[in-house]
Amino acid sequence: MHRGGDIQLGADGCFSYRHLKSAGDGPISYDPSYFISKDKVLILCNIDMPGEQQQYIVACLEEVKDLIPLHAKIVQAYDVGCVTDHSLNLYPILSAGLRERISFFINPMHSFGHQWVCHIVYSPRLRWGLCLIDAEGVEHEHKNLVKKRTIANKVLRDCGVPVAELRRNWEEQKAAQSSIRSYASMHLKRELDKVLALQTQIDTVEQSIADVKQSITGPAASAASATLLRSLEKTHETLGSQAQQLYASLNIQDSFPELQGLPLEFVQTLLLMRDLKINIRKRVVGRTKLHQATRKVISKRQPALLRSIAKFNAYCVDLERVQPPGCPIPIPPPLSTQLNGLRDDPSLHEDVWITLAQGEIPRWLDNADVHDGIRALHSADRCAEETSRLNMERFNMANWLTQELSAFTLAIDTLTDSSLSLALEIHLKQLQFLCLM
Repeated sequence: MHRGGDIQLGADGCFSYRHLKSAGDGPISYDPSYFISKDKVLILCNIDMPGEQQQYIVACLEEVKDLIPLHAKIVQAYDVGCVTDHSLNLYPILSAGLRERISFFINPMHSFGHQWVCHIVYSPRLRWGLCLIDAEGVEHEHKNLVKKRTIANKVLRDCGVPVAELRRNWEEQKAAQSSIRSYASMHLKRELDKVLALQTQIDTVEQSIADVKQSITGPAASAASATLLRSLEKTHETLGSQAQQLYASLNIQDSFPELQGLPLEFVQTLLLMRDLKINIRKRVVGRTKLHQATRKVISKRQPALLRSIAKFNAYCVDLERVQPPGCPIPIPPPLSTQLNGLRDDPSLHEDVWITLAQGEIPRWLDNADVHDGIRALHSADRCAEETSRLNMERFNMANWLTQELSAFTLAIDTLTDSSLSLALEIHLKQLQFLCLM
């Protein structure tokens, strides 16, 4: 199963495509002569409710089971494959013997909206056996395969870290970042969201105070402006006090005992950064399915998004300032304000590290060369898998074509019914034409 299974399938639940049965079906865009195309629909479900419902994919898998060999293993792409995989692990939903034959992954474009742990476990770019599959029609990215592999190999050479060490660091990263202790509870996240909301109001009031102060510096300052300034300063003081009280009520030491003994300002900044980065990631990649839609949504959200990024980068500076000497928690790198490449920045999808490291800080956590090397290693592995898969497919197609040519040549040579001669010769010429392609 870890090598890609025997069959790779894609699934998508599209409630928005619904229409009346009386309207009929759309025209068939492609009718294959020899092979079923990779995006050929095998099974349809009548989806009668919005959202990626799990019952539909389960029903489809039960149908597929009857169409494939008894022991064939399925690798299934699904937008919420992580949720479905977890549900199937919890409850005996599938028929006996089928669960062990199914592995899930998330379509690459949809995985950006998931948590980082979903990337680690379910992204096809980080798993063995899935080649360069994109799962949007179960097609493969053949374009620029040689170029991708060349770039990846160059990065591996330039990073100066042996491949064996990169693989070891990747395994350590997966183990650490998929641990339940590295994630805050939902209650803590909600409370931190409230702190962030208060902080946003505080920032707005601070900007208003600065504007009013600038307006009353001139000789034409009015008494109303001075009154407004005092009111804003009082509001600012009240909001700041509320934010401090709310943060103090969270009892961070109970949720993260590893952070005991660290300065309060450092811990507060660290956790606020962590939650803020999650919010930024949701704004960048939330509810988008295509690259074009992603760019359009980012453009609409640009002003608020840039303010959040600026706040996060300011937190990076503050965290470095208050970090105690010898603290084993690394300072997260600032985010780029160039939004065009922000969505594809791997650091965007990694949560802020909030657990003390034992001994030295892991190289995968704070070493840029190891970061680049691990990404290049995954790219090189997927390119090697895709090359192997293409060679296997080419070999199988060549064998099929050789057998077909031999069979039709023999049929024509031993033909006893002259009425079939023309049809056989036409088909033989078609096969010979395929040999020239």
